[in-house]
Amino acid sequence: MNTENTNIDPQDDDKQHLPESWGALLALGMIMIILGAVGLGMSVTFTITTVMFFGFLYCWRG
Repeated sequence: MNTENTNIDPQDDDKQHLPESWGALLALGMIMIILGAVGLGMSVTFTITTVMFFGFLYCWRG
């Protein structure tokens, strides 16, 4: 009978490396949140800009 301890959970290896890289994961998460907010803001800004532009064209050219 084999008495050696075998690792049957593949996620155990990942859990051991988490304390080493938690700062990088936190920074990556914060950057993604900021970029997502900027992307949403740009979408709203471009929508308002195009509505104003086409509204001006319709008023100018009838």
